[in-house]
Amino acid sequence: GASARRTGSVPVTLAALLSLATLATACSQGAAAEGTVTATVAVTPLPSVRRLDRQAGVVRFAIPVIADYHELEPVLLKALRKRSARPFEVPGLGPITARFEKVVMYGAPGGRIAVGVTFAAARPGGSESHGTVWLTALPVSEPNSRRVGFTGLTVTGVLDAVGSGLLIRLANAPVLADTIAGALTQNFARDYDKLLGKIGTALAEKRLGTLVLRAKVDDVATGVLKVTGEGVYLPVAGRGTAAIVVAGVGR
Repeated sequence: GASARRTGSVPVTLAALLSLATLATACSQGAAAEGTVTATVAVTPLPSVRRLDRQAGVVRFAIPVIADYHELEPVLLKALRKRSARPFEVPGLGPITARFEKVVMYGAPGGRIAVGVTFAAARPGGSESHGTVWLTALPVSEPNSRRVGFTGLTVTGVLDAVGSGLLIRLANAPVLADTIAGALTQNFARDYDKLLGKIGTALAEKRLGTLVLRAKVDDVATGVLKVTGEGVYLPVAGRGTAAIVVAGVGR
């Protein structure tokens, strides 16, 4: 559940569709330009209601899917804590044990994601290092793909650190980068599947009085993943068929 621009939202109502249909009809019949006066048109009865003898109309929709950073942070922290149940193999250092405490994420310049990870790490028999390491990475994806990859993972700073050298070595290790990328990819794919399910359910059949809207999604395409100030953004566009019928007519 989220706002109209967030994951899982379907900003489509029957009232909006009916209003759009009324406006389109007026335009197709030659609506007057703003500021002009038209001749009075005689009032005539509406035509009889009957079943359409042609295919239901084509519906196109566009929905911005945004995975908010505050929703991704606990997912990433959970993945890091689960991975820390066994040591991290760091090249040149061997096995390193780690204890993860906090994750903070922001959008960064250049379309990158900034991730702040607060954790403690220690070598076998050594003293514990502790602090917050900041990393940035560039998310990349292909059109119509739900998977996201991360390139250019870079350590950009260390805050409030004791023994920062060990923290930086672990942060630069491929095993940590793989854990971060895997957690984000899994979360985004799950949200995408949930969204498609909600779209299908919401459009299957909507009733307003005697009017019934029936719609079916035939095709969905996704654009390229982008980073915004609010979260990771994926444009989604779809195409389907829809029809508005009057309940009980034509039976």
